[in-house]
Amino acid sequence: MLPVYEDIACGHGCLAMERVARYEPTPQEWLNGGEHFYLRAKGDSMSGARIQDGDLLLIRKQSIVDNGD
Repeated sequence: MLPVYEDIACGHGCLAMERVARYEPTPQEWLNGGEHFYLRAKGDSMSGARIQDGDLLLIRKQSIVDNGD
């Protein structure tokens, strides 16, 4: 079970509030080491990357993020 955090606006580089909305069951084979969580996409600015408004995004926590990641 992984936490699902509140909606995050796509394309604005803002931080998500650390308020868990619920927990989502996740197959172990989807995880590749490290800490994971979900964010729900809000908006359509990432539709070119096939991320639609309302999609649930599986995120692996890391200390460094490259531009475009």
